[in-house]
Amino acid sequence: VKITNTDVDLTTSDGFSWLRAHLMSDEVELFQAHKSFKSEKHLNIFELIQSGSHITKGELYKYFDNLIG
Repeated sequence: VKITNTDVDLTTSDGFSWLRAHLMSDEVELFQAHKSFKSEKHLNIFELIQSGSHITKGELYKYFDNLIG
C-alpha cells in the first residue's frame, strides 16, 4: 500500500478508516510483493525497521486478504 497523502498514518485507527474510505482514490496505490529473508531473519527484520518499516498486528493485511480472497 502506498499513500500519497502524507497526513495519513496507516498504523492508527483514523488512518485505517481513511484508507477504507479512499481505497479506490488516486491517493492510494496497491502493490503485491514477497520478502525472502536471508539466513538471519531477526537481523533482516531489524534492518527493515531501521529503514522505516513498521511492525503491526496485521489488521491491514487481514483487511486486504478478506477483500481479495
